[in-house]
Amino acid sequence: MDIQQFDNMSLDDRSAYVSELIQGAEKILTDEDRADMAAKVSHLFTTNAPNINVSIGMSQFMVTLAVLRVKDAQRVAGEGAAA
Repeated sequence: MDIQQFDNMSLDDRSAYVSELIQGAEKILTDEDRADMAAKVSHLFTTNAPNINVSIGMSQFMVTLAVLRVKDAQRVAGEGAAA
């Protein structure tokens, strides 16, 4: 899914989508006999950093998404300038 599609989703749908991504990653890792890595993914998305009400994994996901939004906007602006 591209960023614009994700951004057009309701907040509830975004939350459900991200939850499915996390659960899917855990399942794939478990199915590939990588339960240790699945446990790390679970820990990453269930452990909050000190003084923050968001998990470490979700915090990093939001930062990465923000960076990608900027890059996507720059790409779109560059395409418009080239036209």
